Formats: sequence, C-alpha cells, structure tokens
Amino acid sequence: MVRALKPAPIWMTEIFDPVAGVAYLPDDDNKVAHRMVLPPAPTAAAPAANPRATVERLGSKTVDGVMAEGTRTVMPRLTI
Repeated sequence: MVRALKPAPIWMTEIFDPVAGVAYLPDDDNKVAHRMVLPPAPTAAAPAANPRATVERLGSKTVDGVMAEGTRTVMPRLTI
C-alpha cells in the first residue's frame, strides 16, 4: 500500500509491504529511503479471545488475481 500525504508545505510518502514486514519512507530531498521493520501482524485467533465474540467465515474470492479468505469478527457492545 502506498500512501501520500500533503501537509503543507511538504510531501510525505509511505510504502507498506506487509508480506515482507517492512515500511519505507522515501526522503526526496536527500535521495534516500528509510526502511523500518513493522511489528508482526496479530493472528486471526486474537479477536476470538473474547468469549462473546462471533466469527463469521465469508468465504474465498479472487481479488486482482490474489486469492483472499474473508472473515468478520463481531464484538458485543459494552453496556454501561
């Protein structure tokens, strides 16, 4: 995923590579890119730690030539 932000008066570009677990921040003025290691992604089982959460399997679908497996986790509302 590439994201470009324009807070005046500079541009900031971020490049995320979740497969490799890294992010890059290009520095156009100095002609370098800073590489940062991303923290590991949470596992799919983490939301199910809440015993009241429900996990719905959404099935498989090809998106831009890549097979994706979908799930939806619903957390109950907190009542106060």
